[in-house]
Amino acid sequence: MRWTLSGDFGEANYAPVINPNGSTDLAPVSLNGVIGNDVYLDASASKYPDGDELEFDWFAYPEVDATQWNTAAQVAGLNIERIDGSGAKVKVTVPENDYICKGTRGEALNPCRKFHLILVVKDCGSPQMRAYRTLIIQAIEG
Repeated sequence: MRWTLSGDFGEANYAPVINPNGSTDLAPVSLNGVIGNDVYLDASASKYPDGDELEFDWFAYPEVDATQWNTAAQVAGLNIERIDGSGAKVKVTVPENDYICKGTRGEALNPCRKFHLILVVKDCGSPQMRAYRTLIIQAIEG
């Protein structure tokens, strides 16, 4: 915490400012995704006040959408594929299965399920600073 004691802005290390798909506020980013199709996510406009390089990590957070203990059986896994070298841009495929728009007893869900992702952006400085954003993909029938 020694870096917080300096009055010089340049001596401190700051968390990255995340900008997924043009959203700069701290609220979760909500998107629609057609079942079986791809959703493109782009955080390349994210900035780091100190000018350090940024590392990007995207991962699914299925526990948010599950109503049972067996999340793998209820919430389909997301395929998250990097489409650039840094990982700032990814392609997410909205899965197709029987549970996307149906409940555990086979009843129709309206709206269909949501898929939560977490984006972690970290700098390459010392100490390594991180920032997090939630993205929510609402599955819709095409």
